[in-house]
Amino acid sequence: MSHYLHKKIIWFYLVTTCCFYSCQHELKIGDSLKDFTSVEWINSRTIDAKDLKNKVVLIRWWTDQCDYCTNTADALNGWYEKFSSDSFMIIGFYHPKPFPKTVDYNEVVSYVIEKNFAFPIGIDARWTNLKRFFSDQQLSKFTSMSILIDRQQKVRWIHYGGEYHRDSIIGHEQCVVDFYACDSLIFKCLHEE
Repeated sequence: MSHYLHKKIIWFYLVTTCCFYSCQHELKIGDSLKDFTSVEWINSRTIDAKDLKNKVVLIRWWTDQCDYCTNTADALNGWYEKFSSDSFMIIGFYHPKPFPKTVDYNEVVSYVIEKNFAFPIGIDARWTNLKRFFSDQQLSKFTSMSILIDRQQKVRWIHYGGEYHRDSIIGHEQCVVDFYACDSLIFKCLHEE
């Protein structure tokens, strides 16, 4: 192989590798809310980003048979009751695991009822929205992610997975810290102009 051809192959490899990784969006504080795509809704009509203008929105991805999601359900229901108003909204996105997996709408409805979720639930059957918000690297550890969006549709808080709750359980200290961080930021965002 000629030296020139060898350099071209290396250059092509570097460019394609850099393009691949730069196309993997890593969600950051201050990013704008993206539109939702390919969603079937429960407890709601279709929701678009434009419907959320001037609202504070907590978005949580969850799945069935996930201890983190089960342990976080009470926090979500508590915030829904505490802050529920025209200015605050929770959106849950169900995503099947393992992926890919066929989603049975009625089965998801039974999970929603079991968890007492009264807020809108979008079925993200192909992880389309999860992967639009988070990179594969961010999803390598958890898929039970949460983001808080302010009234200007900017990301204000990101929880990269696992659980959060107010219960003080040994070994769950960070869960409590994360719960109160989100709780206080919801309150702050609701009182900002």
